[in-house]
Amino acid sequence: MQSLEHLLNKMQNNKNDKIYKTILTASILLFAVSITAKFALCGSVSIKNGRLQELFSQRNYLEKEISRLSYIDSTMSSLSYVEEKAVGLGFVEMKARLLSLDPKAPVQVAALQVE
Repeated sequence: MQSLEHLLNKMQNNKNDKIYKTILTASILLFAVSITAKFALCGSVSIKNGRLQELFSQRNYLEKEISRLSYIDSTMSSLSYVEEKAVGLGFVEMKARLLSLDPKAPVQVAALQVE
């Protein structure tokens, strides 16, 4: 009788061992999958972070360029600069008075009073 009980205990232990081995295998597999997923996610985040840094530096460059162009625009649109360029191109100061200008005409024509 004792051998029958011994065989039953051994079979029960075998079942428990199989369950434990299955659980251990599943745990190791889940661990490996989670580690792989973590590395994949961290890699994609670091790539996106690098792209974000690149965009910030590009934005800073564009802001500096806008500031530089705004300064150039302000100097070139000043009245003294425009007058200087006009004189350089051969324009002369208008001394005659403007007699008429018809704003409703399809073609704008002005008449100057000659003195």
